[in-house]
Amino acid sequence: MHPKAAQDFQELSEAYEILINNEKRSFYDRYGPDGPESSPFDGEAGVDPDELFAQIFGGMDPNVFGMVTLEDLYMGKEVKMNMTRNVVCLQCHGSGGKPKATQTKCVTCNGKGLTQVNQRISSTQIGVSRVICTDCNGEGARLREKDRCKKCKGKKTVLEHKKIEFMVSRGMENQARITLVGQGDQEQPGQETGDIVFVLKTKTHRTFQRSGADLLVTAHLTLSEALTGFNRVIFTHLDGRGVRLSSSPNTVVRSGDVVRIVNEGMPHAQGSGWGDMYVIYEVDMPDEEWLRGIDTAALARLLPPKRPDLAATTVTDVTYEAADITNFGGNDAGSEDEAAGSGGPECQHQ
Repeated sequence: MHPKAAQDFQELSEAYEILINNEKRSFYDRYGPDGPESSPFDGEAGVDPDELFAQIFGGMDPNVFGMVTLEDLYMGKEVKMNMTRNVVCLQCHGSGGKPKATQTKCVTCNGKGLTQVNQRISSTQIGVSRVICTDCNGEGARLREKDRCKKCKGKKTVLEHKKIEFMVSRGMENQARITLVGQGDQEQPGQETGDIVFVLKTKTHRTFQRSGADLLVTAHLTLSEALTGFNRVIFTHLDGRGVRLSSSPNTVVRSGDVVRIVNEGMPHAQGSGWGDMYVIYEVDMPDEEWLRGIDTAALARLLPPKRPDLAATTVTDVTYEAADITNFGGNDAGSEDEAAGSGGPECQHQ
């Protein structure tokens, strides 16, 4: 192995060890690579492991969040999107310079590729960390402006406009990830092109709620339908089909009753089969305007009789007002200690 490559590999291994071990990471952040015996202002303070990782691997693959509808996830969808990414400049082949151009030592980092920055460790202590030099991108050398590539301006990479296409498969869930291999940035020459991770974000649906492969929907019935039966299209499914439900005249449907329709839920993302559809019935009571137009005495004779009074020794006739249930519990009863001591006399000082 080349000595420089061996050194890079050793530094990478040490940085990785620090990154994956919480105790080592905390120790490193506080004391640096040499431990508590070293001075926080030591000129050989350690390299930031995150910076070293980003330099060698080009950082983490970016996430792209995309909004999809429940209909998209039910039927599947082909996504087409335009994007830009960094790729190695073909004019200079990633050298950043004109043919035969030579680099000079970076004066910012004095050729080390690293610069020092102050980092607050605590309210009373400041340490020094070494980070990748931004003027030479950690190379320790840079090109003179006149020697830089005219296309990439010495950056070694250029922006590429690209159109990508991929499928959102049927049955995929919210927060599902689709990895587009090799569609991301190429940050440095010699690095592999990164990936793009497309993260699905499902829009709230006006009719359905989803849990796993099951769907939940609320079906509103009139009082007449709840008491005498119904047979009608209750809702439209995610693929545009009307779904018909019915009940017999001898069946009473109450608010909160739940029925299940087998295999009318979401398709399973893995393999064949479907989830189920759960329907919650909600019976809508008629309003006062409807009551004013009918014979309420005749209606009372058709309906079940009213309930009698409960037995009580003392009865209080009360008045009431409309209320919001979210206010329930808003009256603080106070603690027993406060109640016991609130009315007593205060001690008199002599």
